[in-house]
Formats: sequence, C-alpha cells, structure tokens
Amino acid sequence: MTLEMCATFCSSYEYFRVEWSVECYCGNDFTVGTALVNSSEYSMTCGGNSEELCGAGDRLSVY
Repeated sequence: MTLEMCATFCSSYEYFRVEWSVECYCGNDFTVGTALVNSSEYSMTCGGNSEELCGAGDRLSVY
C-alpha cells in the first residue's frame, strides 16, 4: 500500500485513511469515534513505500 494507491482507490470519496502499514479505508465522514492525536504516534511506514507513513496500530492517517 502507498498513499497514492489508497487515494486512487478512494477517489470517489471525500477522505481516505491508512492504518497498519497496508490497510486502506474510504469514507465521506470520519468524525464518529475519532480523536486527534500527535503525529509522533504514527510510526508504520507504508508497505509499498518506506518513505511514507501509513498510520499505526489503532491509528489511522486521514487524508
């Protein structure tokens, strides 16, 4: 997974999210059950590009 791959896959949605280095999620709303956390909690590099960060355990990076 890369950020570009997830963005392309989710192009018909308002947001895309990545988690656990390889998981991609799409959606138009992400406010329910979410909280803003420090970016230092996102430590997993993307499975397809080690230069990018793709969330962490129980941490979604939202774009």
